[in-house]
Amino acid sequence: MTEKHEARARLETELQTARRKVAELEALLARTADAGKVSEAEARFFAVLGNSIIALALVDLSDGGVLFANHPAQVLTGYHGSELCAMKLWELVEPRERGTLFQRLAAKTAGEPNPTTSHVYTIRKKDGSELIVEAQGVVVPYGGASALLVILNDVDEKELLRRQLREAQKMAAIGTMAAGIAHDFNNIIYGVILGAETVQRDLSPGQSAWPYLEQIRQSGRRAAQLIRQLLSFSRRGNAEAEALLLKPLIQEALSMMRATLPATVAMKARLCTADLMVLTEPTLIQQILVNLCTNAAQAMQETGGEIRLTLEAVDLDASALEAWPGLGPGEYARLTVADNGPGMTPEVRARIFDPFFTTKPPGRGTGLGLSVVRGIMDQLQGAISVESRPGRGAVFTALIPLAPLHAPKPGQDGPPPGPPRGDEHILVVDDEEIIRSVVKEVLGSLGYTVTTAADAMEAMDLLRADPGAFDLVICDQTMPGLTGSALLGQLKNLRSDLPVILCTGHSDILDFERAKALGACDFMMKPLEGRELAERVARCLRGGF
Repeated sequence: MTEKHEARARLETELQTARRKVAELEALLARTADAGKVSEAEARFFAVLGNSIIALALVDLSDGGVLFANHPAQVLTGYHGSELCAMKLWELVEPRERGTLFQRLAAKTAGEPNPTTSHVYTIRKKDGSELIVEAQGVVVPYGGASALLVILNDVDEKELLRRQLREAQKMAAIGTMAAGIAHDFNNIIYGVILGAETVQRDLSPGQSAWPYLEQIRQSGRRAAQLIRQLLSFSRRGNAEAEALLLKPLIQEALSMMRATLPATVAMKARLCTADLMVLTEPTLIQQILVNLCTNAAQAMQETGGEIRLTLEAVDLDASALEAWPGLGPGEYARLTVADNGPGMTPEVRARIFDPFFTTKPPGRGTGLGLSVVRGIMDQLQGAISVESRPGRGAVFTALIPLAPLHAPKPGQDGPPPGPPRGDEHILVVDDEEIIRSVVKEVLGSLGYTVTTAADAMEAMDLLRADPGAFDLVICDQTMPGLTGSALLGQLKNLRSDLPVILCTGHSDILDFERAKALGACDFMMKPLEGRELAERVARCLRGGF
């Protein structure tokens, strides 16, 4: 019996062992089947990614490594798939934007819900060029864990348009601001310039105060030019080109530029002795020089260096202009601005005049300066080019067509004659007390009788009391109550033969042609200098307009 019990016990043990092995085998077979299913699912997943026309990449959320990148992603970045899979996601992103990327990856790892919005990044392609992409990350299960499926979209052109819109809005805001302050600012400058002239009239050039008063007048002119330049940026200005000597404009611009250059950047200028006349507006030449010199100084900001400016007259024939398409044979002013900075690569040089293109970091440049220069050169019917190589600095060369040089009239070699005088009675209407005061002083010193009025109502009361009392009215356009153009209509109703000069510091709705159509004999933009004011008053009184 004992032997039977022992045999039965051994049999039960062997059966239990067999059942256990069967169970283990069944479990193993189940796991193998599941693995096959997972492998099959992964294969379908990667097949979808690989055949997509959208740039897609799979990123390991635990360490940011790229697990897979399809063909469009490889084309977008310039890297082969094996190269991308050896990189971390952030290695593609510009360093200045990696902090933002790290924050978003951390949020994904912490379980942030999948987004409905995308983010814009600047990536560095294999060839070193920058590309703006729109990226959206979606968390997906992968290998028993989670991965980030990154969808990439090339929005370089779209983002460029966005940036252009933002910059255009900035420039429009500058123009709106300038237009808003132009009238009051020019009124202030008008009073400063005429006030300085009035004091100078009682002094001789040898007296100690004379140069300081002259500097006040020069500063007033520059301030007025600054307002015109700001208005020009937003196309609110009405400046007209005129024949001007180029060298004085350059010398004045250089005197301003030298004060703004860093101490580590020197400037040398070599200007020809000949008088070169060009058809331009003064602020355009200043914009060219300011932008070119600023660009050179910024390129040498860290290392220091030298800006070399030259001006010369050249007579170019068709063969010499082969490298300058669009220009015809003739005489030109050749303006060259050279620096010994780090220079440019061919890729940068090819785009240097493109609007909004900049190699500077955010906040350091708008990419507008050199495109503005090219626009001005087109306006002047000239051209500009650049030569540069890495480590060899840059040379910008501008060709500006020369205008005929006006010869001085016989008998005008000496000092110019004094401003014209008169004995007529003039009514000055302006809401600014300083303007009324200095205009009365300037015209009074020339023999005129001057009466002032602070607004249109006071002027009308004076005219109604004695319609024939005045020979000329000088009226500001922007006044409280009634504008100058509205006052002009009422004055003409009282006396149709009364000459009226309209003037303003700035107006978007009134210019010379519009003022003439309303019946004005002249339209003057403040600020003016005393001589110009006297000459225009005399012409109106003599019927010269």
